[in-house]
Amino acid sequence: MEDLYQHFRPNEKDYIDLAVDWVRRVSDTYAPYLTSFLDPRQAYILATIVAQYPDLQVSYWGGHPGAERQRSLIYPEYLPTHELSYDIAGFEIDYPHKFNKLSHGQIMGSILGTGIKRDKLGDIISDSGRWQFFIDQGLSDFITIQVDRVGSSPVRLYSLDQTDIIDNQEDWTVDQVIVSSLRLDSFIASCLNLARSKAKSLVDQDRVKLNFGQVDQAGLVLEEEDMVSVRGFGRLQFLRAVKQTKKDKVLIEVKKLLHK
Repeated sequence: MEDLYQHFRPNEKDYIDLAVDWVRRVSDTYAPYLTSFLDPRQAYILATIVAQYPDLQVSYWGGHPGAERQRSLIYPEYLPTHELSYDIAGFEIDYPHKFNKLSHGQIMGSILGTGIKRDKLGDIISDSGRWQFFIDQGLSDFITIQVDRVGSSPVRLYSLDQTDIIDNQEDWTVDQVIVSSLRLDSFIASCLNLARSKAKSLVDQDRVKLNFGQVDQAGLVLEEEDMVSVRGFGRLQFLRAVKQTKKDKVLIEVKKLLHK
């Protein structure tokens, strides 16, 4: 286990222990195990663990193509894939479009406000005013009854057929940015054109997540592919370091999804 921990950050230890327990359970019982919705970092860690078991496989599905949050199935390699089920339900939110606008945050707040845990909720997607979300199938009846309002707008939920799923519209861009260092606060400041002190305060105010988990260390050094989420601003993914500049700074490539 110590060899496994060294490949990941210290704050990921608890999740690693949990994932190892899932994998060992399948290895010991030969029965498949279905996880709740995982973020991409959690899915990557799980895949790394499963790779150490040659007789096991892991597959992912989030209810729609390209899903960010997905449920994972860990199963013996001999098990036919047509016998696997991810137990995901999709819903469309019907609301008066002419008089109201919904947001991702409002929808998530309304769903989680019912008492549902975050890992039971998958993606919330949008396309030209239409909104859909994906959830643990076992909560379908509950969520249909409980959610009748998002923000100030009355809503009704309708079950989704696979053919009704919209194409999620996210306006990611790729930029090159010069940073003084790969510290988290320096990265945020340079990518968002903020003072470094402001970037540090965002971390101190718990408004920053690293790889989908809360982070409280502004001086933490980033690694390639790290995803940084800044509440109120958007998401930043550090893709790669391009080169060192003449002034000992670093030119990096960053993928951005910023709030408009």
